[in-house]
Amino acid sequence: MRFNLNPHQRLRICGFCGVPTSLLTHRDRRLYDWYIQSESWKSKREWALTLLGRQCSVCGLRHSLDVHHLSYDRMGYELPSDLLILCRDCHEAQHGK
Repeated sequence: MRFNLNPHQRLRICGFCGVPTSLLTHRDRRLYDWYIQSESWKSKREWALTLLGRQCSVCGLRHSLDVHHLSYDRMGYELPSDLLILCRDCHEAQHGK
């Protein structure tokens, strides 16, 4: 996924993957939102949790887990190396929330 950088725009960068989260276009965001709600992602999320372990990669918590994208280049065809297991608090912290 490529982003057009505006030098006057304040960036929010993911602490793990470096993706400028504020630069997702409206179209990209709609596609992402649709994908995250899809049965395909729900299945991929469960696969990732099983494969990568059901605990946060940062703090070790074993509940309230999210699967974080390190890369959106293969969205829909993710590899294990594209994903990271994080608890909700660590995930939000990495996105600056």
